[in-house]
Parts: sequence; structure tokens; C-alpha cells
Amino acid sequence: MTSAPVIRYESVTIRFPEPPHTGHPPERAVQGHGEGSSASSKQRAIGPLNFTISAGEKVLLLGPSGCGKSTILRAMTGAIPHAIHAEVSGTIEVLGRDMALTTPSACAANMGLVQQDPWASVCLPVVEDDVAFPLENAAVPPAQISSRVAAAAEKANVTDLLTRKAATLSGGQLQRSALATAVVLDPDILILDEPTSMLDSAGIATVTAAIAQTMHADTCAIIVEHRLDEIAEAFGPSLLPTRWIVCGEDGTIVWDGNPATIDASTARHLVESGCWLPLDTELLGVFGVEGGLDNAEVCSLLATATQPDSARSPATMPGLSPVLVRDLAVTPQPLPRRRSRSSRKQGRNDAGPTPVLEHLNFDLNPGKLTALVGENGCGKTTLLRTLAGVHQPLSGTVGAADNQPTWAGLIFQNPEHQFMANTVRAELAYGLPPEATSVVDELLELFALAEHCEQSPFSLSGGQKRRLSLAAVIAHDYDLILADEPTFGLDKHGAMSVLRSLRDYCARGKTAVMASHDMRAVATYADRVLVVGQGRLLADVTPWELFTDASLCKAAGLRVPTIVDWCAQRTTDSVELSARLRALDALGMKRSADPRLEPLVGVASGVMGWGGMSPNATSSQDANSHSRAHGGVALAELSLRETTSDRMTPSGGTQ
Repeated sequence: MTSAPVIRYESVTIRFPEPPHTGHPPERAVQGHGEGSSASSKQRAIGPLNFTISAGEKVLLLGPSGCGKSTILRAMTGAIPHAIHAEVSGTIEVLGRDMALTTPSACAANMGLVQQDPWASVCLPVVEDDVAFPLENAAVPPAQISSRVAAAAEKANVTDLLTRKAATLSGGQLQRSALATAVVLDPDILILDEPTSMLDSAGIATVTAAIAQTMHADTCAIIVEHRLDEIAEAFGPSLLPTRWIVCGEDGTIVWDGNPATIDASTARHLVESGCWLPLDTELLGVFGVEGGLDNAEVCSLLATATQPDSARSPATMPGLSPVLVRDLAVTPQPLPRRRSRSSRKQGRNDAGPTPVLEHLNFDLNPGKLTALVGENGCGKTTLLRTLAGVHQPLSGTVGAADNQPTWAGLIFQNPEHQFMANTVRAELAYGLPPEATSVVDELLELFALAEHCEQSPFSLSGGQKRRLSLAAVIAHDYDLILADEPTFGLDKHGAMSVLRSLRDYCARGKTAVMASHDMRAVATYADRVLVVGQGRLLADVTPWELFTDASLCKAAGLRVPTIVDWCAQRTTDSVELSARLRALDALGMKRSADPRLEPLVGVASGVMGWGGMSPNATSSQDANSHSRAHGGVALAELSLRETTSDRMTPSGGTQ
């Protein structure tokens, strides 16, 4: 006799109301829409959906950004419709319960959840208390709580983080902490929405192993994950879910089955849809031949199709003065005030913050896209924020070589932290003069946001939020863009769009720095790489030099993707390496143009040259009147500071 499914979706359609037009709607509305709210550019609905999931099944939910993957998961937990307003038709049953009549709290003891946004999972300020919180809610005897917290922390490799404040953790560390919280109750259902999106290679290995270790034979897992190739390379394809459910752009299911049965036609569809795939599946979709790089025929086809031509990188427009970083020490902690007379008399030891990175010396040259890489928690975000003027350095200097102010725009790791306006259109127009309407229109089209222009930025899918955050910064024509994990939450097409936009921005003589854990993206799009770790700058190299130096990669905790290694062995420099990888990406594109993949440089003069209002061309009064404030911190039009440990003085300005 067949047992009842653990999860059942029957003729399910989820439809959202008209998008809110207020900047910061109530929490219920802010968190409510996510991917599904914009699953289709023509209707705010997904479905109809029909599938069942049995006990012990491991299911991967695939699809392009905005197709409704997160919405499906939220309906599974009961968040839709009980906490997130939406019209749900059809039947959703979880563990025999009708979710139309079941609140999320009623399922909490049986279900573990890791959300796409790790910050959204934090309830309490200290990690240990946060992990214990589900146990306390479930009335677990107090005597058992400490041991169960310790066991969950060990599985997720966060034992050393238990006493830390959540606010001090990196995005990757938060994701591992969220996993510990999700598994601490030993749930029957584990729902994971991009659990490795911000992790380094070691973190991916830890989380993947923890998921496998945590789940008993009857635990079912539903996973949304982009980094399939890295998981497959680390553990083999056997650790990937054995059932894939693929959603189309309209929010319906277009394929459901075992990935071992994927044929060339299906693989091609997945590649063209922008799904991230294991390398063997990607190559099957591109060339129609099975076997991956173990098949000589595939290698021959790949070598021929990605052969670099004799053309080198196009010349960039005349650039600005380089930004010079000298003997810089940075810390995520606020700097202490000067010691008071009473504290000196009492002999208190105010040692001050500890630098996470120090003795940093490098130049940021215009026309170059620089990648910043290193393990989780090594200080990448702190360094970017210091370069932007958000954090004050412990010591050292940052400034342009010509002593002129350098205007920096910072793209946050979490896009929501920088949104300021009521609608997508207003967010792009924020801080621009009224005559910049054409700039906003072009950016809406360029980043495939035109059909969402009247929605609240908070109601977009994760990928759409990321594109909006980049477009809003590009609109201001900053000298320097600092992007923290710019491809986080994006499908492959969206990631390529963002990375091409950064490269095209640099081609106009601008400067860009991106922190990333995606080594294939670094190899494909970066001109140079700053490798940080062990509290210092380990190397300042080209991508080709990094990925052909095994000892450097090991010291930095970096895993070289198989396709990057394969291409690096057949090239002699970064230009050829990038050309091969970009050629492979191009082979997987749809013949019909994806609007997100249009080059930025083609409209640069129209978008960024809208009347000489670049910060470099305005008076200080005009510049101040058009400053942006993201998340309560004015940052996007701050001059980088030449600093010492005692004071901060604007470069080229007056104290």
C-alpha cells in the first residue's frame, strides 16, 4: 500500500494583488511577494501547479529568476496566504494538513526553513540564542536544549560562531547559522532556498555535507539552488537531488523527473532558460553530446567552439586618476571615541577594534574590473565599505592619485538595504534631476524592469532586486562602483547581464570592484583579482595567474571550477581565458535576444551622459543635493577619504 505524499499540490494557482505603491509597506506586504509576485511580466500569478513529494524524496526546484520558486516554497510553509496576502486556488497539503487552514506556527515543529535572504531568518542578537529559539518555541525540556544546539552547530560548522552577535557575521556565516537553526528540531521536511548562495567553497562543502548528515531516511527536502556545478564537483552528482522540478517563466512546471534521464533537447531548454546546471548537463545542452569533459568528442567540440580569436580586449575610454590604497587597516567594528580623562585615571585598557585586514597596498585603475576574493568572513565586505567611505579605517589612506575627490557608489550584498523609494521607477530616479527621465526609461528597459516600474522595490524577486540595485547606482555615473556579491540570487542570464554591465561601465573609463565567490564569473569577466585572507592581501594578480597557481588558491581557500581549469590549461593569459569562457556562455544563449543581455556600452552616452550632472562635473552644492542614502547611510556620493588613524579629511578638499 502506497503511503500518502508528504506534500501535495493539486491545481494550485497563486495570484497576488496589485503591487503596493508605498515605499515601506507593512512587514506582511514587504516580505510577501518575492519571486512569485512577478513570476510573469504580464500577470502576477503562477500556476497551475500539480505535483506530489513523498517521504525521503530530495527535490531540486529549478527555473529562471522570477518564475515563482520562492513563492512555491512560501506556500508550502503556510506563509502564503496566512502571513503574505495572495489568492490561492486549488489544494496544498503538507503532512496531511490543508495549508489553507494551517498557519506556519502549526507546522514549525515539523519543518525547517533556510530562506533566500539569510538576514530574514535572524530573530535574536546572539547566534547561540537564535539556534535555540525553535527548541524553546517547541517546549523542548531545558535540560536538552544546550546539547541539541551544540549538535546542530557542529553539523553546520558554526560552533565557533555561537557566541558571536549575528550583526557581526558575514552573509556566508549567516547562511550556515540559518542551517543550524533549521535542522535543530530534526524536522520531517527541510526547505532550503539557495542555502549556499553566499558561501565560499569550504562553506558549500560544509553545508552540503550537513544537509546530507541531518536528513534521516524519511526526511524530504525541497531545495532551490544555483551552485549545482560546485556541489557536483565537490561531492559528485550523487549528492544532488534525484528529482528535478523545472518551472518555466510563466510559473508552470515544464519538466519533472530524474536528472539522469535528461536528454539533449531538455538540457538545451534548461541552458537557454538561464538555469545554473552541473557542467556535464550544461555541455550536453550546448553540444548535444553526453559525457562532459570525460568524452573526447565533447572536448574537441569545446576546444573548437571556444577558440580565442586574435582580437584583444577593446580599448577603454580615457579614464580617471587611479585610486591609491596605502597601508590600509580595516575593521567592521565602530572606532572608539577618544579615551576620557576618567578612563585614563582609572587605568582602563581600551585596546580598540581589531583589524580584519591590514597592511593593504594596491591601486584601483580606471577601465579595469577588479574582483575581490577570499573565504567567508575574511573582510571583503568590510574592505568595500571602507573604500566607499561608509566605514572609517583604523589607519592608512585611500584617495585618488591626483588628489581630486573620487565619487563611489556601493551596491550592498542585500539589495533591500539600499532601497529608498516607493516604486522601481522612483528608485532609479532617486537623486537625479527632473530632466533625467530618459535615463530612467533606458535603464528600465536595459535591466528588464520596465514592466515592473510601478511596483514597490520590495515586491520584486531576488534577481530583480539585484538588477535594480545595480541600475540605481549606474544611473549616477560614479567614478567607482563597489559591488558586494553582485550576482547573488540571479539566474545565469541575470548574472551575465550584471557582469557585462560592470565591464561596460569600466570600458567608459570608470573603475569597478566586485566581491564574489563565483570563480567562473571572476575568470570570465574580471581584469584582475585581489586575493585576501589571513588578515592581509595575499596576491594582486590576473585571473589566469590565480587559477594556474594551485598553492595560492589553496592558501586563499578557493576551489577552481573544472571548466575554468580546463580553459586555463589551454590559454596563455587572462584575455584568452576570458574569451573562451565567454564563448561558451554565448553558445548557451537563446537565439532570440534576452533584454537583460544587451550591452550597456551601446547606450552609455544616452544613459550616463544626461547633461553633465556627474558628480565630477557639479558643484559641491549640486552634488550634495543629489546624494543617495541607502539603508540610513549616505554613501553613494561620498568622496573617498584620505585618512589617518586620527582624522579624516576629504581628498583634494578642505578639512
